[in-house]
Amino acid sequence: GPIRPVQPDVMSTNRAFDAVYFDVSFNGTLLYVSTKFPFRPDEVQMVNRNGDAEPLPVSLTWPLLSPDGSKLIGVANDITERDLYTFTLGGGTSPVRLTTGYNTRKPIWTPEGNRVTFADMRNGNYDLYSMPVNGGSEATLLHDGEYDLAPESWSPDGKMLAFTETNPDSIEDIWLMNTVDGDVRPFLQTRFIESGAAFSPDGDWIAYHSDESGTFEVYLRRVPEDLGTHDASGFGYKVPVSRDCGGWPVWAADGSELYFRSCATGTESFWAVSIDTESGEPVIGEPQYLFEGEYARERRGPSFSVTPDGRFLLVDVGTAVARLEFVQNWAETLEQLVPTRGR
Repeated sequence: GPIRPVQPDVMSTNRAFDAVYFDVSFNGTLLYVSTKFPFRPDEVQMVNRNGDAEPLPVSLTWPLLSPDGSKLIGVANDITERDLYTFTLGGGTSPVRLTTGYNTRKPIWTPEGNRVTFADMRNGNYDLYSMPVNGGSEATLLHDGEYDLAPESWSPDGKMLAFTETNPDSIEDIWLMNTVDGDVRPFLQTRFIESGAAFSPDGDWIAYHSDESGTFEVYLRRVPEDLGTHDASGFGYKVPVSRDCGGWPVWAADGSELYFRSCATGTESFWAVSIDTESGEPVIGEPQYLFEGEYARERRGPSFSVTPDGRFLLVDVGTAVARLEFVQNWAETLEQLVPTRGR
């Protein structure tokens, strides 16, 4: 039969996998997390290398800094909409709505900072779209995939886009799209999880995380000169960066450091490692501990960004406060809404 709403105002999430927060006891009592206030959502914060946090007056999911560090792009932190918003740091203004009626996720900036790339569900799965950040025109389709896609990173010259495909056979793979000729090829497609791709500021390397060792770690691989002849099987030269579980790499603006986070559940640590590529081969320094906390993350797409002066934009999930609702005899109410007897 047709799908019918049976309980309004139930909290859901648009993080790694969509989930709805409710449970029903054997005696028919409903317990759910309500979207009604009082409810304090996850808090967007600017965190320095010592872990000192400054809350920002904005609530967005997947917020990401513009290349010059002056603006944020993110998705509405509201289950009733998943539209894009921009927010100017220090501008004293409210977020500016960029889309209406979209089902977006994972926005990233282009290198020039004048366009945003994001995933949007229109034809049964998430495909890749692009639009100007001034909202002057509708979004245009970049790539229509067979499975869900998530943008990860643009090359500095804007000619190549790295994105993740969620594949039922190979789990998560990193793909590259050449925007000059439209060629789309896998960068890494193995039986392991590979995602979190990030181009280096010089455009020569891609940092990413993989669980090929049995736990997630950060690695570097060269950007292929020819996508058509590139071997995406996972063999070939790679440089280990993290140790004892790490992921979600982000480059410093000058390419001198790579930041990553640990794989802990709940409270996790953030690290910085120096990288010297002057000789043509990366020289990796000793990872340095920075700070720790409870911050939002996902395997696909960037989970944080860093300002040119080294501050971290994060979403503190430890600050969220939920409102719980109980509904007694809910099973009887459900029977009235969706009768099953007599069938």
